[in-house]
Amino acid sequence: MIERLEAEAWDSAIDRYRDMPAPAAQLNVELLEALRPRWEGRVRPDTSMFDLLFTRPGSTGYSYDERVEVTRESDDRVRVVLTRMVPRLGETRPAGPVVVTGDFARPENATTVVESLLMQLAGGERANA
Repeated sequence: MIERLEAEAWDSAIDRYRDMPAPAAQLNVELLEALRPRWEGRVRPDTSMFDLLFTRPGSTGYSYDERVEVTRESDDRVRVVLTRMVPRLGETRPAGPVVVTGDFARPENATTVVESLLMQLAGGERANA
């Protein structure tokens, strides 16, 4: 059941952007299609406007402990960050997302940069295609 829901998340994310003429939408389709063979089942994609949000299976882009966020900022700059929910001192409820690490990439290198942060999110080695 969870595997089917995770596969549907990939389909839904790709379908959301496929027919949009915006450059950010087209980059998202390219990234999702390039990442899917290696990362489906290991991470779950969600969307927020033109941002891609990756979490572990069982989480969503809006209910998570950690997520990777991908944003096309300009023609030659993609922002990729790993965020983590951090508890408040003396409490157990989250204070909100904190950027743990991140980088900028050119669109042609974005897949590699995203994968480096997905490895931190999902753990283990990069999945083989």
